[in-house]
Amino acid sequence: MKKWLMFSVMLGTFMPAMAAEVALIGVMGSKAVVRVDGGKEKVMSIGETFNAVKLVSVESGRATFDIDGKRKTVGLGEAPLRIGGGGGSGSKTTLYADETGHFFTTISVNGANMRALVDTGASLVSMSASQARSAGIDYKSGRRGMTQTANGLAPVYVVKLRAVKVNDITLYDVEGSVSEGEHTGGMVLLGMSFLNRLAMQREGTTMTLTQRY
Repeated sequence: MKKWLMFSVMLGTFMPAMAAEVALIGVMGSKAVVRVDGGKEKVMSIGETFNAVKLVSVESGRATFDIDGKRKTVGLGEAPLRIGGGGGSGSKTTLYADETGHFFTTISVNGANMRALVDTGASLVSMSASQARSAGIDYKSGRRGMTQTANGLAPVYVVKLRAVKVNDITLYDVEGSVSEGEHTGGMVLLGMSFLNRLAMQREGTTMTLTQRY
């Protein structure tokens, strides 16, 4: 009996390291079709756990998983979620500056894709009202404030963004601001409410963002 208990404890200890990656193959209503560690496809229901990967939610062609206590979201056709077995550094992404030295990227806010400018001078992830609506944000229920613009003070609404994703990095409950005027070039400003939760390293025309766990 003692030997069996010890084996069970050891198995539970090492199980999370068995799954190396999770890919979303399809969505069937509230179910997700996944491939774990390159194996056969598996249909998972919300709340189900398979190889230490728990399906949390499915919506708009995306699925959110709980992996070793951390939530990760992946969309159809996106690169698989990669799960480190050794508890090392977090997910990374590298951005490249354009000819003016600015870093642009495509981000996902609540599952809606948008173009964004990395802006360390912006306190929050900042977007326009139309962008907020495309992400399903009821911004007028947020906290009202004021911001300084080139044309003077303008009203903004401070809200919580459920999920902000940049390539392999996803952060949850990120503070954002919504203004009723349009942003220059239709860009979201990827501000410090997101960037402060990452390690940032810039070398020349590249910027590497690393998720902290």
